[in-house]
Amino acid sequence: MVRGRLEVVLGEQTRLVESGEEVSVPARTPHAFRALVPDTQVLTVLDPGHGFEAMLEDTYALFDDGIVGPGGIADVDAFQACLARHRDVIVSLRLPQKNA
Repeated sequence: MVRGRLEVVLGEQTRLVESGEEVSVPARTPHAFRALVPDTQVLTVLDPGHGFEAMLEDTYALFDDGIVGPGGIADVDAFQACLARHRDVIVSLRLPQKNA
């Protein structure tokens, strides 16, 4: 954590992370992050990224270009094209479903 406070969900555990602390997410672990204070800043290191970085860059470009925003998706074709370009990365991140 560079600054702020973050709630991190790792699998079924929840952890609060403060400025200066680190957290590691093991591969294929379901996880989520939620900033708890304004101006929270997180430094993320992906090792290895397996194309995840390129997916993030393209996703942020959708926001920068106004294709995706608070009002929803302005250009569905462009959004779907981005998803199609990164389908292998997105699918590889999904965990196998547990048997009920």
